[in-house]
Amino acid sequence: MARKNDLASVLGSLAGEQVEAPAQTRELAEKVAATRRPGRPRGSKYNREEWGQITFLAKYETADKLRAIADYSRLPIMEVVEQAFNAAIARYEEKNGVIDLDKWRAEKEATKEELFK
Repeated sequence: MARKNDLASVLGSLAGEQVEAPAQTRELAEKVAATRRPGRPRGSKYNREEWGQITFLAKYETADKLRAIADYSRLPIMEVVEQAFNAAIARYEEKNGVIDLDKWRAEKEATKEELFK
């Protein structure tokens, strides 16, 4: 029965009718809004020209520690992860020499070309 009411409210709102959301839906939305962390602020320094998106898996404990560091530091997780990556890259380059991205990109492109000959 609840499904029919939800569907009716969605269809009604699409048709321009004002329909009150069921109490359960409102409660869930309030609960989610209360626990949601703010995302990247619009118009911030993180633009698509400089920043790319990567996705990776981490152990729950590691992810929780990153969140804790971000909370303690009052920084977005993105900045904490960026600092950690930069520190790891600096250690790598100290040990192995500076990473030449132009050379790496050229090698990567050449490999692609070889695959499709």
